[in-house]
Amino acid sequence: MRSVSGVLGIMGIITLRHMPRRRGAFVMKAKFWASAAVALLGFVSPASASSLDIYYAFNSVRNLGPSIFAPESTSMVFGAYISPSGSPTTAIATQASKSVPLSFQPSAKSPDQYVGVRPYDASLTGAWSITAANGANIAGPVLTNTIPFVEAIPLVNNLVVVTGGLTPTLTWTLPDLAGVVINTELVSVITGNSTLTRFTADEFNICAPLCNNSLLLSSYVIPDGKLLSNTAYTFQVSLGYYSPTYGLIDVSETFTQGFFVPEATPLPAALPLFATGLGALGLLGWRRKRKDAAAIAA
Repeated sequence: MRSVSGVLGIMGIITLRHMPRRRGAFVMKAKFWASAAVALLGFVSPASASSLDIYYAFNSVRNLGPSIFAPESTSMVFGAYISPSGSPTTAIATQASKSVPLSFQPSAKSPDQYVGVRPYDASLTGAWSITAANGANIAGPVLTNTIPFVEAIPLVNNLVVVTGGLTPTLTWTLPDLAGVVINTELVSVITGNSTLTRFTADEFNICAPLCNNSLLLSSYVIPDGKLLSNTAYTFQVSLGYYSPTYGLIDVSETFTQGFFVPEATPLPAALPLFATGLGALGLLGWRRKRKDAAAIAA
């Protein structure tokens, strides 16, 4: 359609340019072609806009530990990835008689993420129906997974940052996991100071590609290049069960308490003095060689 309208516009311009002195039918024909081009361009513009797409939906039960973002709770966390994301795209999740607006909560790994949160309710473990809107564009409904069972995964204990700098070490104690199946262990790096401003800047699957209870770790070093100096961070350790059929359906999330603000590793105090001493010795050696060379020449 766009190519046809372009041809019509060109025909109108040519008609007007090459018949400037014509009147009557020829001028009317030129105006017709030009008007038709404008009309068609206006007609196809909405069709050329990006379509709205819901390309992933999720549904899980999460045991959330206390943090600077929220108190401890057991919640249902559900939503979808929607593109294009951000304002003015909005989304809503519906199940039974419940309708929950989804908030746009992007992260570094999930930039199109929309999320809804409700207190755990055993009657709402079915699929949520997700719909999205962006102006006149409507997408959905798309169904999330159901939650076939709830394990109530316990939180890890004693999660702390034990070293500073830009590559801090996190340590924690694993809980009693008797009767609980875990196949996912994650460490997340979070910036922000509230639920509304929090941003998951990075996430590491630290028990991959195959994980089970016996392979779970209790410490992790944040890789170099992931943190910025003088920036406030909170860290999160998650234990979860991922089903190939249903997705990540059951998770516990434990947070470090308060903020961690890394600083660039300073130079040892003696290092500048050591470098100065080396420079002085080098200068003395150069002067001595120069003096000896002058004596030999004389």
